[in-house]
Amino acid sequence: MTLSHDEIRGLLPEYAGVLLTDDQKQCIEAHLEQCRECAEMLVLLKDLRDCEVADPGDIFWKTLPQKIRALSRDEHARRSAWRFSPARLLPLVPALLLIILAFFVFPFQVRQAPQRDPLFRDPLEYSLLELDDITEKQIRTREGGLTAEEAALLDATAPSYHSEFVTLSSDELSALFRTLQSKDHKGG
Repeated sequence: MTLSHDEIRGLLPEYAGVLLTDDQKQCIEAHLEQCRECAEMLVLLKDLRDCEVADPGDIFWKTLPQKIRALSRDEHARRSAWRFSPARLLPLVPALLLIILAFFVFPFQVRQAPQRDPLFRDPLEYSLLELDDITEKQIRTREGGLTAEEAALLDATAPSYHSEFVTLSSDELSALFRTLQSKDHKGG
């Protein structure tokens, strides 16, 4: 009869307790002569078997069933605490209803624009002039006419620096800015 190392290791407790057949004993004894690890394990098992354990007493044996029942009840309560129960969802129902109500009611409410203060004038606000309503008398004229500069500024067809700035690239604008910054210009 041949047994593997793991099988012999599994049979060592029975060998120490003398519960094996003669063939198994001979196979294990032959293995123990060659395997030091299994021989040390057998010595340890025999020492544990021969070790005397004190009797815990009558009180221990009488209270043992009660302790086992209490542990069983605690384990059952702990396991049943994790089970699904529809009653556990009951507190979530009002919160779920509020969330649904918020999604359906609030988006459909008409939001009114906030009332503006009548004394506040927005500096960025502008209004377009209605040129049809202006008469010639409402337009101010200067006696003696306009200077050449003023006429050029008012003439929409005259060349303007604005159109030249619009055509500049970002690199050209940066170069212009650095040039203007480096020179000490005063005035407009």
